[in-house]
Amino acid sequence: MTDLNDYNPNTAWIVDGKKYISKTDALIASADNNNSKIDFDYYNKEWDEFDWTVEPVESFKELAKQRAQQLRDSNKYLRLWYSGGADSHTMLQTFLTNNIYIDEIVMVRASPIDDFSGFANRETNLRSMPYIKSIRHDILSTKISNINIGASQYLAYYKTEEWFKHTLGTYCFADDPGILLSSRRNLEKYGNLKVPPGTVEVTGNTKPKVIRHEGVYYTVKNDTSFHYLHWSNVRDFYTTPEFLKLHSKQCHELKHLVEKWYPDGNVYDEIYNWEKMDPNFKKVWYSCCRQIINPEVDFGGNNDLFSPKTLLRINEAKEHNPELFKYFIEPLRELQKKIPEAWPEFDKPMNAVFISFINLGPYPQ
Repeated sequence: MTDLNDYNPNTAWIVDGKKYISKTDALIASADNNNSKIDFDYYNKEWDEFDWTVEPVESFKELAKQRAQQLRDSNKYLRLWYSGGADSHTMLQTFLTNNIYIDEIVMVRASPIDDFSGFANRETNLRSMPYIKSIRHDILSTKISNINIGASQYLAYYKTEEWFKHTLGTYCFADDPGILLSSRRNLEKYGNLKVPPGTVEVTGNTKPKVIRHEGVYYTVKNDTSFHYLHWSNVRDFYTTPEFLKLHSKQCHELKHLVEKWYPDGNVYDEIYNWEKMDPNFKKVWYSCCRQIINPEVDFGGNNDLFSPKTLLRINEAKEHNPELFKYFIEPLRELQKKIPEAWPEFDKPMNAVFISFINLGPYPQ
């Protein structure tokens, strides 16, 4: 079981006034009570009090530098999770170019059949590991940890109730580092990572989400975007109540791109529906306020329940590790039957149980 101390007390799902630390429990409680409304509290007071209509005057790079220094100054031990993707690479570069010390860098490969050279691990094998090797001489005092999550770790994890009740957001197949970040105990159990006192896990998972409706821009906030921040030891680099100016800046930067690419009408599918998105804008959107390193690794995108990278791992388990696949798929099918309003189709994403639209203001004429 996960220790309650692993949870951020400022984050919870709320049904009929009762707080739940498990999204699964909240969904079932709602379904059992005539599909009662579910609210999600992720520092809502801080978000509501921030003026999102005013774009910060500082550059994105300057605000990112301030965020990196804030993390360094307020935490004893920084462990940065690096995949080599645009989010984590920009985060890493912010620390390095500003000479802000990182205690440890972690890279993860995952395979339910112990195939760590497979396609699902291309980003780590072709990007993050070679890059860190190329700069190792510049960061000699930083600890480098390479973690492989293999068949035995997957099976041990999915045999527990923990993954189903507390892997919170959309129910994915342990997209690395999903298993590890779900509790301090799991960091040690599955990743053989020590957790020194004062350790925080620094991730860069939250991209800006912006839409336009009747001439007004909004940033979208929902529980599926912030579920992993439910853990008290995790700090997102870009989106945090500790420093909302950085998230505001990246939202306004994306707002400018949307205005340039799609100047007319309402805008939603053009940005968030992978089947309708202009492929050129997709690259621009993905790299908004980000740095990308070569070689480019594109796993594609879709509107299904599981991401392309997750599907690769699920299919590996289905074909070559049926015991693991059974422990994964059967609880999900049973849950879907219990919550048909929130999750109408098993092979499609469940509805975000909480979504809000935060006004970024109209585009200047």
